[in-house]
Amino acid sequence: MWSPKGYQYNGNMSSTSENSEIAAQRWKAMEMKLAYLEEQKVEKDSFRKIFLETEERLDYAEISGIDERTKDYISELDINAWLNAKKR
Repeated sequence: MWSPKGYQYNGNMSSTSENSEIAAQRWKAMEMKLAYLEEQKVEKDSFRKIFLETEERLDYAEISGIDERTKDYISELDINAWLNAKKR
């Protein structure tokens, strides 16, 4: 883990309730964006607004561990497949 402010992370930090709430909103925005990209009836500005709001909230949020949903997602992520897709 890297921190621009030099914070240390020991791997055992729990997610704060604020972080979990922000993460839930970002997941919602990502799901809306996927629906938009799949040409479902979703306004682009609706998910962009959520992204911008959560970015602002993250600027002032206390230091937190990762939320459970994201932790689960990352643990299942095939990083090599992701890197190869990114290259293509």
